[in-house]
Amino acid sequence: MHVKQIDVSRPLDEVLAELKTSLDGNLRDRLELDARRLTYMGLLHRLVNFAGSEANAPTVLLVNCTDITLKQLRRIRRNQGKALEYLTVYTIPALSDGSEVSA
Repeated sequence: MHVKQIDVSRPLDEVLAELKTSLDGNLRDRLELDARRLTYMGLLHRLVNFAGSEANAPTVLLVNCTDITLKQLRRIRRNQGKALEYLTVYTIPALSDGSEVSA
């Protein structure tokens, strides 16, 4: 599993262009999850099910990430490395003012 953090301090156009380039323009094999509503087990379950259902290299966009979410991802990567080896997770941090981020 590869985890890549998206820097939201840059203009949104640049961020989206980088993300689209990273995904080779293919948004079909992509899942968007809101990290605020997921526990560790919920996140693990969603990632494993999605990775197992996709034939191509699956990509997950995880929005509203906190430090706790990043710790959960490190734990999942450490414990489930082989099962999720082709999965790429892009993370967008939660905004400091508490408002939601949506891609």
